[in-house]
Amino acid sequence: MADFSIGGDRIWCSGFRITANKSFEIQVGRFRDGSVFEISLEWTRRQDHAGLGLHMEVWGFHLIATLYDNRHWDYEKGKWYDRAEEKAG
Repeated sequence: MADFSIGGDRIWCSGFRITANKSFEIQVGRFRDGSVFEISLEWTRRQDHAGLGLHMEVWGFHLIATLYDNRHWDYEKGKWYDRAEEKAG
């Protein structure tokens, strides 16, 4: 499971695999010096654990939900690492 923690105290975290390459994770936590309200949406591509992430913070509590690819990106070949190639090599 990827760690998308951005600091503070983690209260609860759960995640599971959706398909062979896609996973979902949700975290709830608290910052000691948190802001009153913040929300952000992130979409990443062509990088390790690329996917969609939602971060919401209200009065120091935060919720982070991520739907991501659990593979790693091979920057030299411009594609996902192939586990079969790694085992053969």
